[in-house]
Amino acid sequence: MIYKKLTIIFSIFFLIFIFSSKPSFSYSYSNTLLLELNIECSGKNVDWSKSWNNNFFAISTPYTLQGSRYWIAKGADEGNKKYDGDIGQNIFIGTKTKKNFIIKGDGTWLKNKNDGVFKFKFVSKGNKSIIEHLTEGVEGTGGKGKHKRECIIKLINYIEAYKGARVESLKKDILERNKKIELLSNQIDIYKKENDERIKANDLSNEIISSWDESVDNETNNTLKNAVDICKKEKKYSLVWYYNNCEG
Repeated sequence: MIYKKLTIIFSIFFLIFIFSSKPSFSYSYSNTLLLELNIECSGKNVDWSKSWNNNFFAISTPYTLQGSRYWIAKGADEGNKKYDGDIGQNIFIGTKTKKNFIIKGDGTWLKNKNDGVFKFKFVSKGNKSIIEHLTEGVEGTGGKGKHKRECIIKLINYIEAYKGARVESLKKDILERNKKIELLSNQIDIYKKENDERIKANDLSNEIISSWDESVDNETNNTLKNAVDICKKEKKYSLVWYYNNCEG
């Protein structure tokens, strides 16, 4: 029983130690980049092996790169009708050391798989970052024999991958916010219009009340004046009657 309790206690302390220990390495999303690259390969320009270039995207860390591209082939460009409509695919893998940066690539056909894999290899020497290597251009070759070409991969642009991944969600957020702003602006315009109408109605009411008060005052004054006149007349008549009949 004591042995079991000690085992449980030891296990708990061991788990606490494992979860509270800091990892021996650190990694930041900001170290992962979304790259826009361009690949350009030379050709003879007299037959099917024409020069070509194409943009594609890749993901890189400080030490690795992974990218891919595809194209829909035309028989005339590839030198054989069997490639009409076929899908060509390239996959590129890059690794960096203190001495150099090497990118290796494989090319395959989706339909004509029996044609095998055609290879790419690019090398840039020096202890530089992947961005520096690509900015200067990483030179290499693609294919072999009569299909061999001189190629180069260069950097066009880059962005932190987590930012690029959130662009669409940011666009949606901005769109929703713009809709809310537009709705609130419309409500403000409606409120302003209603408030202006209230002010106009209030001014009209005050004008009506003022004119009504003036008319009431005039009528009241006239009534009082008439009443005073009547009283004066009655008093006068009373005095005359008293004088004639009583004082004789």
